[in-house]
Amino acid sequence: MADTISRAQAESLIDPLMKRIIQEEWQVALNDELESKLTKETIAMLPPSTKIWLATWATQADKPIILLRLRNFTEHKLSLPVETLLDNLFELSEHPELHEEIARREMKATAVSLRHYIQQQSMVIEGFTSRIDCIEGRVLALEKDVEETRNDVAALKKMMSALKEAVKNTRANDVGERLASLDVIKRAVQDEIKKCQQVVQKGATNVPMRGPLVARIAIKRLKPDEPAPDCK
Repeated sequence: MADTISRAQAESLIDPLMKRIIQEEWQVALNDELESKLTKETIAMLPPSTKIWLATWATQADKPIILLRLRNFTEHKLSLPVETLLDNLFELSEHPELHEEIARREMKATAVSLRHYIQQQSMVIEGFTSRIDCIEGRVLALEKDVEETRNDVAALKKMMSALKEAVKNTRANDVGERLASLDVIKRAVQDEIKKCQQVVQKGATNVPMRGPLVARIAIKRLKPDEPAPDCK
């Protein structure tokens, strides 16, 4: 019999033989057949009331091996839901032969299994609590990172705005300086042209001039038969 046998499968193997023994009384063939079905895996999965009946039957049918198995192999409690364990306790509490050893063993085993189940659930709850704390810590850290990122973005936007303003002011100042320089040059050129024109108009030859560019301009404005002024 495989270890994965369920309670329903165990009962389906044993219940028909139990009913036949009850109806047909003590037949050796039926007793032997029932004994062959009562492996340790099957006994482990039977309900408490069935085990108590089997203990009585094994005593009367002289089946010591079955009595030994009933004492040594209790149900695989951890494979059953907690509702079934509570049903077992309730069934045992109302059984008329609760004082018998098998019943006491079964009740003790069920109580131990319930305690183990409760401990397991407590560990699960503690594990969930730890996970929740861990998740909360991660959420807080994420919120902090988001806030820091927002601050960094705000600072970057402020920096970019200041940089744009600085570039704008630099361009404005540069253009202003260039225009001012051009105005100075323009006025200087105009002054030189004016002086050259005065020289041309008066026919003077010894009026100092500032540079060859102005001289060339003045020369172009002279008449063909007039001598060029000496623009130094």
